[in-house]
Amino acid sequence: MFGCVVSDALRFTGRVVSELGRMAWSIVSAGTPGIPCSIEAINLAWINHALSERFAGASVADMEILGGDSGTTERCRIGLVYAPGARPVGAPDSIFVKLRPPGLTERLFGNILALGPNEVGFYRDIAGDVSVRAPECYCARDGDGEFVLVLEDLASKGAQFRTIADPISLDEAKAVVAALARLHASFWEPPRLAIRFPWLRSPDHNPNAAIERFLCASAHRPTLARFPHLLPESLRRGAHQIHKKRKALERYWADGPLTLIHGDPHLGNLYFVDAEPGFFDWQVLQRHQGIRDVAYFSVLSLDSETRRAHERELVRLYQETLRDGGVPNHDLDRDKAWEHYRSFSLYAYLGTSVTTSMSDLQPRHIAELGLKRAATAVDDLDALALLEAL
Repeated sequence: MFGCVVSDALRFTGRVVSELGRMAWSIVSAGTPGIPCSIEAINLAWINHALSERFAGASVADMEILGGDSGTTERCRIGLVYAPGARPVGAPDSIFVKLRPPGLTERLFGNILALGPNEVGFYRDIAGDVSVRAPECYCARDGDGEFVLVLEDLASKGAQFRTIADPISLDEAKAVVAALARLHASFWEPPRLAIRFPWLRSPDHNPNAAIERFLCASAHRPTLARFPHLLPESLRRGAHQIHKKRKALERYWADGPLTLIHGDPHLGNLYFVDAEPGFFDWQVLQRHQGIRDVAYFSVLSLDSETRRAHERELVRLYQETLRDGGVPNHDLDRDKAWEHYRSFSLYAYLGTSVTTSMSDLQPRHIAELGLKRAATAVDDLDALALLEAL
């Protein structure tokens, strides 16, 4: 185990040095052409150039920043006023813009994991083929560690947004799980994904694997030291086994049909329009086991009592919807699906452990609630015993 930790640490250090160098060069060279470095750098000329990719002849005469925030990206809504006679059919009244985050820690985190380019790749190459609701994209660019997305302003369309601290009904949870199943069924075991989109991560093609292991391992002790009140005793005693057996766990996760997954479908990355769920923040899109999305959503988005009462029902609904979507019966073993679901509670715990220890990535109360729910699920589902069996 020690050798693996040292190797992962060296790779992480190398990536940090490389990204810091690239970020410094970006500052010296005044950024990447066509990609604003901040919200303040957005002007009418840039907006008109960005919209021209979708709306030839569009001419915006005035703009207004309607609000924004930052986390793993910098985000803002911008209202648009078109010149007389220069608004093509379908051109939006407002847009939603995403850029790399302003903070050094957040930017470095995003660059190392290629979160921005991954989402740009989704909107550029894949979004038109997905069978779930996602924001319409008007412009997607990346290069040299910078990126920009100009998206549909969902707030102007009446979309409802929540965080994991907000309630979600069982019917809404079922709608989300069914939507995930439709997404996964349409890309089930598709060789064309790896061929057409070589940038798409998968268990056997993940340039970030060592980095992810190192970040998770680095968050282990701070999580135990700062948040013992959020962890059941079983996890306080046994969480180190997750890191010790991480590679075996990764091999287990890779054993099964792969599909296109959202990768981060908690309630804070969803929206609802007329009770239909939609998905945004496709930063960790990848090829993986579809049940990972279901477990991640259920563990983080449902309160623990609701999850305990209905998670088997949700897994059954997921498999039934996969079958309706054409997934063959030999890929729908109920016991195996449940076992994988249990195992991905460990993934939810690892992710929330990193997020909570890096306090700038999420509001503190949201991060701590996610950690508590994930830790509780690991205990409820006896996932550490499953890990031991590996």
